[in-house]
Amino acid sequence: MTHYVALIAGQNGAYDVVFPDCPGCVAHGRTIDEAHRRASAELSRWLRDQDASHIIRPVARSQATLLANLDFADAVADGALMMSVGAGAMQDPAAHQPSMR
Repeated sequence: MTHYVALIAGQNGAYDVVFPDCPGCVAHGRTIDEAHRRASAELSRWLRDQDASHIIRPVARSQATLLANLDFADAVADGALMMSVGAGAMQDPAAHQPSMR
C-alpha cells in the first residue's frame, strides 16, 4: 500500500485535506476522523483516475522532504496537521482477468 502525506486544516465542523504530491486531490469532513476517511477514499479514486488516464502516479515524498518546503512548513507551523493516508495497490483490472485455456 502506498502512503501519501496529507495536510488537514480547519476547525470543528469544517476540515479540508490536501495532498501536496497529488494536485487536485482534496477531501473534506466535519471532523478530523471523517476528513481522514474521506481523504483515503478520495486518494484511491484520484489514483484510479490517474491509472485509467495512463498518467504516471506521483512519487510519495517523505514528511521530512515536504517540511523542507517553506510553504508546507508554514502551513504546519500555522496548525495544519500532517497525516499519512494510504491508498490501496490498485492495478489494472485487466491484469487480473482469468486466462481462457
